[in-house]
Amino acid sequence: MAAVEEPTAVHEQGSDTSEEVVQVRRPKKASSKKEKQQPEKPHRSLRLLRRQRMKEEERRRNSFANYFPKVLRSVHVGFTLSEQSVSILDSFVKDMFERIATEASNLIRQNRSTTINSREIQTAVRLLLPGEICKLAIAEGTMALVRYISNK
Repeated sequence: MAAVEEPTAVHEQGSDTSEEVVQVRRPKKASSKKEKQQPEKPHRSLRLLRRQRMKEEERRRNSFANYFPKVLRSVHVGFTLSEQSVSILDSFVKDMFERIATEASNLIRQNRSTTINSREIQTAVRLLLPGEICKLAIAEGTMALVRYISNK
């Protein structure tokens, strides 16, 4: 720890006073090996910013927002969508996909099958959507499947 030199007494003959010389060294700061090995954590705000950036990237990746303007242009030229309407449409499409997948999953469990085919998807759509919109969705889905297979 601290290195302290032994005091030395200096006596002069004929003098009654003694002088002691003491040198004191300051102790070095103690450090452990663990402190040296572990890198310093980034500041809390930096970690928060990194977490927020990751969430934004995840939101960007899992979005259908790029497709809505293209579909709208093909139907109504010159119309635009606000950010709020794009957000609502995006959550609607995600919700419908999730519902269809859940219903198709329940159907294959009931049939003791292991794969989801177009038949299960069609049945799930029939169960979820009412009347005319169901027929239109099945027709569009079948046409999309035919286009996909023919372009393969």
